Amino acid sequence: MNRRYIKTNIDKAIGKNIEKERTSRNMSRDELAEIMGLTASNLGLIERGERGVTMVNLTKFIKTFDIPAEVLVGGPSMSEKPKDDIHETIGFKNRKKLRSLISSFSDAEVALLIHVIKGIQTYASSEICMQEGS
Repeated sequence: MNRRYIKTNIDKAIGKNIEKERTSRNMSRDELAEIMGLTASNLGLIERGERGVTMVNLTKFIKTFDIPAEVLVGGPSMSEKPKDDIHETIGFKNRKKLRSLISSFSDAEVALLIHVIKGIQTYASSEICMQEGS
């Protein structure tokens, strides 16, 4: 399975979760777009998974909906404590570069990033993702 296929399906999954949260609050696309500083058409692209959501916008969605990150990215529950060792937390070849990149992140941003990555790992290894690839 190629990375582009996984990324597209992750975008779709996150987009569906954003739409689900929006509609559960009886918000129109226009209302949420205004709050987010997006156009309604861009929000529609995100909700359909046709455009990926940036980390900045993902953070805005989380704050706007007042929900944990894993609700949108499908990651672990808040009760699951992230592992201290980044080597175990994510299977990433270039750990030194990643450490350097995130060294300026706040604790909250690192925690969000870990939840996002775990959500991606969970989705990528799920049966649904594997079945869609068949």
